[in-house]
Amino acid sequence: MQDFRKLQLWQLNREFTLAIYKITAGFRFFQIAFSSATELLHQLITSLDLDFISREAFARRDRDLEVVRRKLASLMRKLRPV
Repeated sequence: MQDFRKLQLWQLNREFTLAIYKITAGFRFFQIAFSSATELLHQLITSLDLDFISREAFARRDRDLEVVRRKLASLMRKLRPV
């Protein structure tokens, strides 16, 4: 199996992604991501209420999402202008 990290396309995309993150660090990019995570939590709760997912599936995704939300909040605090 070929290592995708050796592909020039992947390397270019990685550089581009880093450049975009650096450019948008002062923007509301992370606030948008945090809001999207909160919206996803709402959809998970609704899916549970409608019995689309089990309590176990909800609990797993809720824990995963909580990690993401905490890490985003921490990153936002660190990047906040002084």
